[in-house]
Amino acid sequence: MRNRLMRNHDILRLLLVLLLILCLCLPGCGSKLPDGGSLTSVAADEDSSLYLDVSGKDVDAGKLSAAIRQGIEHNSVMRPVDNPDEKTLVVKVEVRDMFQAGTVGFSPVGWLGSTVGGALAGLAFGALVGAYTETSALLGAGVGMVVGVVGGSSYALAQADREIWAVRAGVGMATGRTPDRLEEIVVSSGEDGVASREEAIPQIGRRLAERIREVISTGAGGAGGE
Repeated sequence: MRNRLMRNHDILRLLLVLLLILCLCLPGCGSKLPDGGSLTSVAADEDSSLYLDVSGKDVDAGKLSAAIRQGIEHNSVMRPVDNPDEKTLVVKVEVRDMFQAGTVGFSPVGWLGSTVGGALAGLAFGALVGAYTETSALLGAGVGMVVGVVGGSSYALAQADREIWAVRAGVGMATGRTPDRLEEIVVSSGEDGVASREEAIPQIGRRLAERIREVISTGAGGAGGE
């Protein structure tokens, strides 16, 4: 029994090492995105509402607004409203430019990394399952490695020629009024890319919502803004 536990612990250590190698092998890790800029923190009452004003050219403002609003609602206690009052935090987003920031593209090195990473992960999981189910760790490792190779290779091919889109936008927040000052930030659709410009808008909206949520602090009696 003790020998079995020691063997299982050794397999678990191997799994953790191989998963670390997998993260290093996967394409896209550490890819440089055009995202930049910063927003000033604002305070708001925990029971205050939030009004979102999105505008801009060359972008579907309605679709972007819906994505931002959904993203803010997901992890916020603030209530989005259509008619602001003196206690409402007004968030203005003015899209100044939407541009293609690059493509993910097919990379032989990335394909090899993804395939090897998938093989290592499959081998580790297969061996672990085989050991714990008392079947065959070697058989489990073999089956897992085959599945991992197919999955890793397919993932890399599916990522080929995907596009990275970004928006340059002015963002400002103030309580009870339209903000006087907008700070410029750049937010992209993310390192995994998207299939088209239209598909990028919801992704960018969710990432914009994250940037906005990060700088809003809510608490009793705390309200303010620029």
